[in-house]
Amino acid sequence: MGLPVPTCHICDMMLLFMPGILQRTFRHWYAARDSAIVWRLKFERAVVRHNNRLVSSSFNRWRAYVALSRRKQLLCRQCIWLLETRLVALHFLRWRAVFAARQHENTQSMSALWHWSVVLQHKVGQCLVTCSAYVLFAAVIVMMRLTVKRLEFKSG
Repeated sequence: MGLPVPTCHICDMMLLFMPGILQRTFRHWYAARDSAIVWRLKFERAVVRHNNRLVSSSFNRWRAYVALSRRKQLLCRQCIWLLETRLVALHFLRWRAVFAARQHENTQSMSALWHWSVVLQHKVGQCLVTCSAYVLFAAVIVMMRLTVKRLEFKSG
């Protein structure tokens, strides 16, 4: 069905203004549609930007967590290394003290052994001198006896 056929003067006027109303309505609809499209694009961009910010902030928090985790691991490793170093240093200091005590004891032992050997050499030297004196004395006595016997044998 088409448009109603005008029967009066008002209808004629309506028919005259109908294209203007339609055009105005179309322009209003077109402008509203354009603003809705622009609003939708802005809204979508805002949603994308918000999502990107959320992802970025989440990623930054995750990176901070990983950095703190790695720092904590490094601090634990450093703590273990320092503890091992302290233990090694403590054991080394104890070993060095024991080693110094042993060396001192060895030095004292060597000194005592050297002193004992000097005393022993002196005693052996005195013994040799005494023994050689006795041997010499005994040899002199034996020589005297032999000469006495020779003299007795020759005279007798």
